[in-house]
Amino acid sequence: MGAALAVVGGVAAAGQARINGELGVRLHDGIAAATISFVVGLLAVAAVAAATPAGRRGVLALRTALRRGELRWWQCLGGLCGATLVVSQGVTAALLGVATFTIAVVAGQAVSGLLVDYWGWGPTGRHPLTTGRVAGAALAVLHRGRR
Repeated sequence: MGAALAVVGGVAAAGQARINGELGVRLHDGIAAATISFVVGLLAVAAVAAATPAGRRGVLALRTALRRGELRWWQCLGGLCGATLVVSQGVTAALLGVATFTIAVVAGQAVSGLLVDYWGWGPTGRHPLTTGRVAGAALAVLHRGRR
C-alpha cells in the first residue's frame, strides 16, 4: 500500500511540476506560482483535516505535543523544504521540462537521502552507506548528468 501511495504521489508531483512551471511562465514569476500552489494546497489539507476524525485528532496531537515539548519546533519545518521544491518547479520546470526537472529532483533526493541516513538524521536512525544504496544514488546522479 505504501509503495502504491508513493507512486500516486510521484504522478501528482509530475503534474504539480507541469502546472507550477506553466504558471511561473505565465506570471513571469516562479515565486508567485509557488505561493498560489501553497495556498491551494493548504486549503485542501485544512479541509481534509477538518472533515476527518483522524485529521482533527492529528491537529490536536500536534498542538499538545508542541505545548508539552514532546515535539521540537524544528520538526515542524518540513514545509520549508517543500517550499524550496515548489519554488524550483515554478522557476525551472518549464525551462528544463518536467522529466529532466524530475530527474534532477530525484538525483538531489538520492544523494541527500544517503547523507541524512548516514548521519542518522532520519526518523529511523543511522543507515550505512552500502554498495547498493550508493550505486542507486550514483545512477540517479549520472543519469541526470547525461543529456
